[in-house]
Formats: sequence, C-alpha cells, structure tokens
Amino acid sequence: MVDITADTIQANTDAFKKILSGLMNSPTLMEVYKEQFIIPRREALKQIIEKGIKRGEINDNINIDHLIDIIGGSYFYSIIINDEPITTEVWVERIKPIILNGIAPEKRKN
Repeated sequence: MVDITADTIQANTDAFKKILSGLMNSPTLMEVYKEQFIIPRREALKQIIEKGIKRGEINDNINIDHLIDIIGGSYFYSIIINDEPITTEVWVERIKPIILNGIAPEKRKN
C-alpha cells in the first residue's frame, strides 16, 4: 500500500506547476504533451461519457467536448490556484456532485 502524505501531494503539485510553466514557454513541448498526454486522456474520458449517455446516466444533448473542458479545467485550476494539497480521489469526490447534479436548484414538487 502506498502512503500518500500531504507533503508528497504538495511536492507533486509543485512539480506539476513547474512542468506546466515549462510547457507554457515551449510550443514544441506543449505539442508533445498534448499528443502524448492530453489527447489520449480526453479520448478515454469521451468514451466514458458516451457510455454514460448510452446508459441514460448523462443527458444525450450534452456537448462532450465542453464537458471534458469543464472537468479538466476544474482539475487544473484546483492544482494550480489552490494552495491546498489535494489527491485526485478527493478532487473527484468534491466535483462529482456538481457534475452529476448541476448547479440549478431542484424544481419544487407541487
């Protein structure tokens, strides 16, 4: 079992920030990162979303690319902007109800 401490998460977060900074300053590196990391993960997430649509768990009129942008953007924002160390698992638990339930209040039943 791997013991992940807040220090380990913070170190990984700091390293990620440095890598991202380097990517922003190198169009060539950014292109490689997109091809080898971003595009394959977007495709995997797209397949998961499409399965959810087929099972009726996700609205079939959703723009999949926009949903992926919202999910990915939220994760990057959490890592880059927030100083709190966060694991992927904790982030998923925080964002899941918002993604699944939306932000609009439930309609009142009469």
